[in-house]
Amino acid sequence: IYLKDRNMKFYNDIFAIPIIEYNLGIDNKKIIKHIKSMQKKSKGSFISNKGGWKSKELSSKDPIFKPIMDHVTKGIIEYAKRCLFKPGEYSIRTLEANVNGYKDHNEVHLHQYCIISGVYFLNAPKDCGDLLFRNPSLNLEYDWHPSKMIGHNSHNSSVYHFVPEEGKLLLFPPWVEHLVRPNLNKKEERISLSFNVVHKHLLS
Repeated sequence: IYLKDRNMKFYNDIFAIPIIEYNLGIDNKKIIKHIKSMQKKSKGSFISNKGGWKSKELSSKDPIFKPIMDHVTKGIIEYAKRCLFKPGEYSIRTLEANVNGYKDHNEVHLHQYCIISGVYFLNAPKDCGDLLFRNPSLNLEYDWHPSKMIGHNSHNSSVYHFVPEEGKLLLFPPWVEHLVRPNLNKKEERISLSFNVVHKHLLS
């Protein structure tokens, strides 16, 4: 971004973390029912989740997920153009369902060996656990401590809180660390699908 005025030649935002949001408007009831049925039959897996249930890898070609994956495919194309990725074939490498009940959360982690990561919120009641992205500049708070700021923006924040919304799809870089805050809703679960995208050029 370049802003010109009489006292400043250029204003440069030199590094950025691209995160794209989409509102899909999909009826999630059948998908949620499918995921809850899988949860009853499987213990799932444990990676970053503390409590809750994470499915084993799912197939992105499963017809139940097609309405979501169609939007994901379009989003990948837009994301790739914005980030100037080389042309090529993209595919979903991992797709997992996540169910967080009361106080369940996910520790800080990132995703390796992929080019785009994403999450789709199937059910996101109030206070179900924000998604936090951490500023990659680990040294930021040494000199730019929050106590020295009158407010927070994209330049001086060490974390970004994203409040989940039902029907919202996020695409973000796999290299940015993130975590999920505890679900403090005692009545409803936080249910989402997370996935990683690979580029065949990078796998060759």
